[in-house]
Parts: sequence; C-alpha cells; structure tokens
Amino acid sequence: MPYDIFISYSRLDNQNQRVTELKERIEADYRTFTGEELHCFYDIEKIHGMDDWRHRILSGLRESNLLLLVLSPAYLASKYCEWEINEYLKYEYSRAAAGQGVAPIYFVEVPGLDTPGFEQKAAAWVARVRRRNHFDLRPWQDEGATALRRQDVRNRLDDLERTLQARISKLRRLAAAPGNLPSHNPHFVGRETEMQRLHESAGLGRFGVLTALQGMGGLGKTAIAIQYAYAYADFYPGGRWHIGCTCEKSLASVIRKLDVDLCISFSEEEKRDDDRAARRILAELESRTWNAAGARSGEKDPPAPRALLLLDNVDFPDLLRPPQSDLVTGRHWLHVIATTRLGGDDFGHDPERQTLLAIDELPSEDAVRLIESHQPQGRFTGSEEEAAACDIVNLLGGFTLAVEVAAIYLGERYGQVTCKAFLERLRTGGLAGLEEVARSTKRALHHRQKLVGATLAPTLDLLAPEEIFILSCAACLPPDRIPIPWLRALAVEVYPQLGEDAPVCFEDPWMSHINHLLGTRLLQVVEIDQKQGLILIGKMHRLVQQAILLQTGFENSGVVSFVRSRAMIVSLPGSWGGSQTHWEALAVTAAAHLWLDRPDGAGVEIGAAVSRALLGLECVQAAEQIIETVAIHCRKIFGPDHPLTATCLDSYSDLLREMGRFDEAERAVMEAIAIDRVKSAASPWLLARDYNYLGLLQHVRGSLAEAETSYLNGLRIMEEVPENNSEAALQKALLRHDLADLYREQGRLDQSIKGLQESIPAFEALLGKQHLYVATVYNNLAVAYHQVKLFDDAEQAYRKSLDIYITTLGNNHLRVANSLHHLSILLMDTRRSREAVPLLRRAIGIMKGLHRLPGRDDKLLKRMTADFTTASIWSGSTRSQLLNDEVIVGSGGVGLTVVEYAYAALRAGQYGAALKGLFE
Repeated sequence: MPYDIFISYSRLDNQNQRVTELKERIEADYRTFTGEELHCFYDIEKIHGMDDWRHRILSGLRESNLLLLVLSPAYLASKYCEWEINEYLKYEYSRAAAGQGVAPIYFVEVPGLDTPGFEQKAAAWVARVRRRNHFDLRPWQDEGATALRRQDVRNRLDDLERTLQARISKLRRLAAAPGNLPSHNPHFVGRETEMQRLHESAGLGRFGVLTALQGMGGLGKTAIAIQYAYAYADFYPGGRWHIGCTCEKSLASVIRKLDVDLCISFSEEEKRDDDRAARRILAELESRTWNAAGARSGEKDPPAPRALLLLDNVDFPDLLRPPQSDLVTGRHWLHVIATTRLGGDDFGHDPERQTLLAIDELPSEDAVRLIESHQPQGRFTGSEEEAAACDIVNLLGGFTLAVEVAAIYLGERYGQVTCKAFLERLRTGGLAGLEEVARSTKRALHHRQKLVGATLAPTLDLLAPEEIFILSCAACLPPDRIPIPWLRALAVEVYPQLGEDAPVCFEDPWMSHINHLLGTRLLQVVEIDQKQGLILIGKMHRLVQQAILLQTGFENSGVVSFVRSRAMIVSLPGSWGGSQTHWEALAVTAAAHLWLDRPDGAGVEIGAAVSRALLGLECVQAAEQIIETVAIHCRKIFGPDHPLTATCLDSYSDLLREMGRFDEAERAVMEAIAIDRVKSAASPWLLARDYNYLGLLQHVRGSLAEAETSYLNGLRIMEEVPENNSEAALQKALLRHDLADLYREQGRLDQSIKGLQESIPAFEALLGKQHLYVATVYNNLAVAYHQVKLFDDAEQAYRKSLDIYITTLGNNHLRVANSLHHLSILLMDTRRSREAVPLLRRAIGIMKGLHRLPGRDDKLLKRMTADFTTASIWSGSTRSQLLNDEVIVGSGGVGLTVVEYAYAALRAGQYGAALKGLFE
C-alpha cells in the first residue's frame, strides 16, 4: 500500500483551509512522534464530474491502509463522500484492518447526531462508522491551530496520533508476517459475518478446536479462510501456514509438507516416519511462535503465542477425527481451520472439538458488491444496472462461483453487454426459478451445475479456440493440481505456434493465452518456479471443469495418454534430483488417484509407474500407499492374472527391494513374469520389463551371473518388438544400460562401453538431450572410459554430464558437486591438477552450502577435501598454505598421513593406489 491514510472530507469544509491545516499538523506530529513519514492520499482538486474524478479516487482508496473520515453536515449531504466511504468499507477486510480501518473525526457540529433514531434516518454506512473509536476535534474548524492552546484539544489530537501510529505500525508489520499463504483475491468483498464467526470459533473459542468450513466446491471456502488469515494476521505472531490436503489420508504426512517452508532437514528416522517428521515440524513451529510473541512483549497489547494452520480441501474424514486429530488438538498455541466439502456426519462431528461453519451462498448484498467491483471504476452506471445485478444474483441463487464468473464477464464486456442484457440472456436460457429448487432439494448440486454452465457460456464465447482447448485439457486433470507445462505440451500438438518462444519485446503467444485465462479466473495459480519465473501448477473449480467438458464434449483420451508417458519418464531411476521431478511426480500421483476407476486401467498403470519416482524422492510411505491402492483397484477391475496386475507387482517388488525385503521382492517379480508369459503376447516388452526388474534385484543381491541372464532374456524378447513403440524402445535402452552397468562392475569394460554407447542415442531421442537420466548414462560411460584410460573420451563424457546437471538442477546441487569431483580426479590423473583445484574448491563449496546431516554426504565432503589437498600439493601450494586454507580448516578433512601417502603414490604414477587411499 503506497498510502498510509486516505483523508475523506467535504470540500465545503476546506474553504478556509482548515482540513489542509489539520492534515499538515497530523503529518508533522506523526513525524515527531514516530520519526517516520506519514504518506497521505489527499485530493484537493475541484470535482468537475463524477466520472473523470472517480478513477483517481478509487485508486487512492484501494491503495490506502486507513481512512481518516472528517465528519460534518456537508459530508453527510455529499453523494461523492458517501461513495468514498462505501467503497472503502467494501475492501476493509482485504486490508487486514478487521473493523479498525476507519478513524472518524467529528469536525463540525452535526445536528441531531446524538439524538435517538438518527442512525435510522441517516445513510446505512453511518451506523457502521458510529461504532468505531471517534475523535472530537470540532474546535479546530473555528480556531484552527490556535485550538491547541486548549489542553483538551491537545489531548484529543495526541490520542488520534497514538491510534494512527498503532494501526499503521500493525499494518506495516503485517506486510512481513510469517507464513506461506497464497495471494488473496483483491476483489474479495463482504463476508464479514462469516469472518467474525470464524474468528470466534478458531481464534477466540476453545483452544485446539478444529473448525470446518463445509460446503460444495466453488462456494468460496478457501477464499474466506485465506482472507481470514490475512485479516487477522496480527493475531498470529507464529504465522499462518497453508497446506493442501487433497487426496491426503494421513494428517502427519500433511503436516510434514511444511519442511520446505520452515527450511527443515529431516533426519533419516524422520524421513522414514511421518509421525516423527510431523512432530518435528510442530516443535519447530511452536518454538518460532513463542519467540515471535516474546519479541512483541513490550507492546501495549502484545499478542499471545499463536499460530494458524489452514488445512485446505480435506476430502478424507479421518484427518479431522481422533486419533489423527490428536496430533494438533490440545496445543494451546495452535489454531486449526479446515476447509472441506464433507458434512458433519461424514467425519463424526464432535461439538467439543469442532465448530462447523457452513458456507452455502454469498449474501445478496455481497454478491451485488462483487459484480460492482468488476465494473470499470468499481461502480454501476445507474440504478437500473444495479437493479439488474440484484436480479442476476437472485437468479443464480447467490452461488459464489456463478456470481464471480458473471462479474468477470460483465467487466470484460463493459460497454458491449449491460447487466440488464445479461439478465435477459440468463432468463432466456431457462434458469428462472432454479434457485429455489437448488436450495430446497437434494439435487442441489445438479441444478447448481446448470447455473455454472449457463453462466460460463458467455465467457467461453469470448475465448480463442486455443484457449478453449487449453481449458478442456485442464478440465480432464486433477482440479487442485493442474500442471501448466503439461497444458502447453498438449496444446502444441494441435497449435504448434504455441511452442515457439517470442522474440525479446514481443508478446509470447502461449503466455498471452494463459494470462487471459488467469484474468478470467477460470484458471488460478497455485505454484510458481521462482528461479525461472514459470507457472508450474494451477487449479480450476470442479464445477467449472464439469461445465466445460459438458459444453465442449472434449474427450480425455489424449490427456490420459500424455500423462501415461510422463509417468514413465519420471519413474526412470536417476531422474529424481530435479525440482521438476518433484512437482511432476506429485501431479502424476494426483492424476493416478483421479483415474483409478477407469476401465482401461490408465490410473492403475500410472499409479504403479509413479511409485518408483516417489521412492526415488524418498517418499516411501506415499509410494507404499499408492501401490497398495493401485493393487486393490487393479484386481477389482481386471482380476489377478491381467498384465496390469503384473505391472503393479513389478512396482511392488521395486518398493520391497528399496526396503531390503529381497525375498518378498523376488516372489512378486516372479509372479509378474508368470502372468506376462501368458498374457502379454500383444505387448511382449512387458515381459522384458519383468526380466529387467528381476535382473536389478539379482544385481543388488550380488548374484551377478543370474542378473546377466535376466538382462539377456529381456533383450532377446526385445529383438522381436517393433522399433516404433516408444515404451518398448525405452525399455530396450534401459536393459542395455543396466546390463552395461553390470559388465562394468564385473570388469568387462569393453562390453560395458559398447552397451552404454548404444543406449545413449535412444535415451536422447526418447527423453530429450537435457534429461537427468541422460546425464547419468554419460557419467557412467565416462567412468568406464576413465577405467580403461581413454582420458579424452572420459573428459568429454564427464563434461557432457556436468553440463546437463547444471542446466537441469542449477549450480548448487549435490549431483553437480559429485560430477565436478569425478572430473577433478580425471584431471589429476592426467597431471592437470591446476585445473582440478578450482573445480574441487567449487565442489566443496557446494557441499558445505547444502547444510546436510552427517552421513553419506559428509563422507563425500571428506573425499573432496582430501582430493583438493592433493591437487593443491601437485600444483605447488605449500603445506602451510593448505593448512590455513579456509576450505580445509573445519571441513572434516582426512589426516595429513593420507595426504602424504596419496601425494607419494601420485608422484610415482601409482594412480590406482592413490585413488584407493583417498577413497578409504
């Protein structure tokens, strides 16, 4: 907010410059009192007409934290002043002012102000303002600054300064309030009754209460909860923390999601145990809450230690009832709000623990204000348009989503479509009377879908064909997790021009369409990649999705096929280091849950595949959960002997292998082989995939000869599979790579190099040249080259791998450090230690900056430190310089004896002995 205060006054009261003098006095006193400048919006220009003035004033009102109201008879009589105060009151809660945004000054005697019945005769806003703390400065109008000679006037002015300072300090402080809330809707209006009830329930009621906002999708539950968190931010010094709960069954796994926002690194035990991880999160949050409250203990009215947890879109009832809810109840410092479409009967409503606040409709007054807020300059052109807006609201039954879509449409078509014309269009569409049926029958959802569809139709008429296609694809995906990059990839297949980046200073066609859809709020932003400035995840109301699919008749088979291909790619081992894998794995998981009951088994297949990515991302419990769910649905839909059941068994064996349960893993994969030998005649590559899983398991167990046999069995099957099948081609490349990795371990380096060389073109063609798995294959090839002393080829492959890691993961990732380390060893082996030193220094800097727990990464750091020392000695650095080097001191490096041994071995050309010493 660029302005602290908007001064609202009647120009008639400033004819003798008394308002201007008061404003200057307040600014000077505030500067003396606080040492800070007070930024006021103060309009002194003559009003030539309502329209040319309204836009400037409206901007000032929306960009000011507080309203200083100079009340007088002239003010009460002015339609301009009445418009100002009503506009400010619309958005008071959006400023987190929570009923304290107006400071009324009685500037001139108002006849009858204190007489009974005055508020009933005056404008409606007067009653709302009279309840506020007011300041009587009436002597100022007659005497001006000389009135300060009177002690009572000085005291009143000081009281005003203290009040302004307290409120402005609070609002400035809220700009930096802790938490991870999504941005709130700037057009949010009204809902003050619900906000106050919510505060009484979650904030001022019994500690540990679980407050549920219940109702169907699209009714503004999340918007109200987020706006409450903004409006009462000062009440929660420990912050306001938002967690999405769609498809989540474990409250502990929900709470552990805050690790990134709180910058917490879990121990190995906490990574494996959701309950421990959640308790670690809550302990950290409690500590921060008490510290934040303690830092404000010197204030006049210091806040108690409180933090707010917002559980958004709970759709499994167990999250809101014991024993899961015991994790958060009873913590006096923690308040919890849950938004859900479940009713009290669904989760066993307990009045002692829960307060249910039903959000069914937008009140008529608030709905009309919402439509008005989207009009240019935030005002209806006349009473006829306002009356038509009221009729639109009544026709739509106050359904929030329908009203919002109508408001946006009327705002976009201002000057072309009036509220009156839009009302007639709705009536012609057969909506008259449906609002009563929707409110009074159990088929309310069905009728409200009709309301959304009819309201959405004119907005869809405005969209380009590309935008209709994008929305249709989005409508097929999980509503709360729609990957925007997926939408672009799907759209490019039909509209190739959307895949071309625009030249600098030219409008990008893809972003132009996405920004338009975001402007209509048919799509909304959920997650952004801050480094690249890209929108990753969006969301769409479920009813909007259904209405779009109903109106467009769009088939989702192409979307499902695309997601199936993405599931295969993110499931590749070695693909799990990048941020892309994390958000995409979660998106694939959500899609799998959405499609589990599809008769073609797409949800089952996708869920089985993505479980491998979840394992790679150390989400073991999530992987186990989806595998178990997928297995149940697969057997229910297809029976125990279907190829998709074999797919589930392969994924389950992967999970068991990761957990070290090798015997169970082998039984699962052998069962999959038995199924596919009989059932996979049309897709023989599935049987090859089974042998690949068996080979991996045998490889890990150390049965190298048996693993080789399994890999070769898979490759023999693949010789009969057509090359035009991308899934089969990918499986063939994986078999070649895994067999080559086995050969390298056996010392059969020529065969290993040949296999890796043959697999790389296939991986690059199928995955892209910048994929993480491609980097992994190049790294493995470089190691093999290195071992047979093909140093030039090894260096080229190492650098190729390093370039991909940096491009994909950034400059400060563990894999980048590891790749720099490998390249440095090669440089030392070829007597180029001067080149190795800066690379090792950079690798050590990355490792030290990761702030990881001791363990495998700490051992890697020690190895790097030892190699850095050796490379520096080789380069001519003195021992004293090494011991004083900031990279060595305190880094946990190895002893000087090992360094001397390695140095001697290297000088003697005994590279193997030197490397062995360093790595031990």
